[in-house]
Amino acid sequence: MPDGSGIADPQPGCDAAAARLVRTYLHRFGPVTTTDVQWWMGSTLGLVKRVLITIGAVDMVY
Repeated sequence: MPDGSGIADPQPGCDAAAARLVRTYLHRFGPVTTTDVQWWMGSTLGLVKRVLITIGAVDMVY
């Protein structure tokens, strides 16, 4: 299903699975940067940002 970017998801439910992975990662290793999550997942920055927004992650400023 297209996400508005003109590119279809590689597999249905891809974002849902990525969200579960990211929630687990944040729970175990957070706080982390967006770059940390991208590296850990081996994914695109676009998918990581979309997932972080979906799960309601917030930026922390120190």
